[in-house]
Amino acid sequence: MIVYNIKDVDKILNEGGYKHISLTDKDNVTIIPFNSNKIPVDKRALEIKKRLESFACGPGYYSLKCKNNITKSAHVDSYMILKPKDENLAEEIAPGIIYEEKIVSPNVCSYDEALKMQVENEKLKIENANYIMQITDLKDALEQLENELDEVQTLEDKDNKGSWLEQVLEVGLPMLDKHFKLKQQELELKAISIPGAPNNYPEIPENKVTNPERTDFETWVMTYQGKPEFDFLADCYNNANSQEDFINKIKSSNPGLYEDCLAYLNPNYKPATFENENN
Repeated sequence: MIVYNIKDVDKILNEGGYKHISLTDKDNVTIIPFNSNKIPVDKRALEIKKRLESFACGPGYYSLKCKNNITKSAHVDSYMILKPKDENLAEEIAPGIIYEEKIVSPNVCSYDEALKMQVENEKLKIENANYIMQITDLKDALEQLENELDEVQTLEDKDNKGSWLEQVLEVGLPMLDKHFKLKQQELELKAISIPGAPNNYPEIPENKVTNPERTDFETWVMTYQGKPEFDFLADCYNNANSQEDFINKIKSSNPGLYEDCLAYLNPNYKPATFENENN
């Protein structure tokens, strides 16, 4: 694997055209997470370089993670960054050469000690893997939350009229109001066919007229409730054998009501002028 120094970070970003970067240690533990859409990549690169140059990051190998999309499924390119013990050595590091630190042990362990250390090392590896898994899950959750916040911010920027809740209420309240008005109208229509209901007007049976526009006729009759014409209309409705029979009864007895009925059923109809007659 090619090894880069800290000064190569800007070159990597420029050549790759990356939009999101993060920094991890050699065990893939995140030190600085990926920048969100709201944080420019140049700002995150400067943060990573300062962290690598500080005492917080000791000498050793680090991994620069780069991708062009903030989504979890986006492809990630990794670049190995070496921070040497001697700062002057950083100028001499050429990309492509891996410098290994020599570890010299002054003491030689016995077989039992070596076996015990190996068991302890495997135990630590398992614990470390669990920690890495937990950290990865937390990173994914944080990344998802940042994406959701970005989407919410985008929606708010597109519509300056109000929040998402205000938009829902603006659309939903008129629909609910219309629904309740229709429900109230339906209950009023049903009330005229309920035996024993506290009404002072004749009953209009549910099964008297089978025409699909029966509800429109019932609604029109109910518009005269409390008026002198109501008893006459309810009586005609109850005794009609069909829609045509009902219309003919009204037409022959009261042309004014007949014109009103046609105008109610067809808003574009222009009724003739008559004086309603009480029958």
